[in-house]
Formats: sequence, structure tokens, C-alpha cells
Amino acid sequence: MDSTIENKKLSFDTIKNKIKHYPVRWLINALQYRKGKTGHLCICGYSRRVSFIDTGENTFKPFIISGIEIMDDECLDGKCCLDTECKFNKTTGKSYAKNYHLDAGDTYMTIEGWDKMVENFRNISEILDEDGLMDFNETAIMQGPGPLVEFNKI
Repeated sequence: MDSTIENKKLSFDTIKNKIKHYPVRWLINALQYRKGKTGHLCICGYSRRVSFIDTGENTFKPFIISGIEIMDDECLDGKCCLDTECKFNKTTGKSYAKNYHLDAGDTYMTIEGWDKMVENFRNISEILDEDGLMDFNETAIMQGPGPLVEFNKI
């Protein structure tokens, strides 16, 4: 076998073995953020807390994102995650706004706005944990009877 091909295979195998995959649980339409508007909550399989939110209009994201990956002590989603208590999290209000294409004048760009939003999602994680929704071992997409929590604008 060609040594270049062997080196590439070795590199791929090395990377594949270094990556740890953690499934996520999507709670579809679990978040009401405006009158008549709902969003999805994503629970991280590593931290067992809310890590992502998405609008209810984006119906494909829960089918595309099935987990998070950690490699060399770094989460590949660590710059856009809401779980600021996670040791892998590197998200700031500015990086969050940039990743989600929010306006520079958005409330989340301020330190106070970002801190309040993070605190709200920390509280939501605690509520969901009390309901047993944080205990899982595989990726799941769950449709609830309606919004579990209401998120008011900061």
C-alpha cells in the first residue's frame, strides 16, 4: 500500500479515536419566546443542560445535529453553547451573537443581557432536570404537548 494512503488512514483513525461523541436531546417547540412563536431546546449529552436553542421555523436542525463532539479537551461547539458552566464552554455574548447572526444592537450583545439570558437557561435546565428530561443515553427528538417554558424578552 502507498505510504501516503497509509499516513492518511492513520491520521483519520487517530482523529476518529480522539473524538468523543455525546448525543443530544431535542425538545421540539418546548420554548415559547413570543406570542404564538415557539422554539426548540437542545440538551447536551455531556453536561446534561440546555446547550442550544433554535426557532420553531427551523424544522431540520434537530435532525441534522445529533450530538456534540469533544476532542483534545475542546468541544467543537464550545463557542456557541448556552451552558456557560460547562468546562468546555468558550461562549461570550459577542461570539453567540456572531454565530447566530444577531444585530450588533441586540440585547444579548451587552454583558447584562448575556448574563440574564444564560441565567434564564440555567433555570430552565434545572426545571427540565426535575422533570427527568435530562437523563438519556442516545439522541432523541421529542415532541411535547406544547411549550414547557416561556422565555420573556430581557
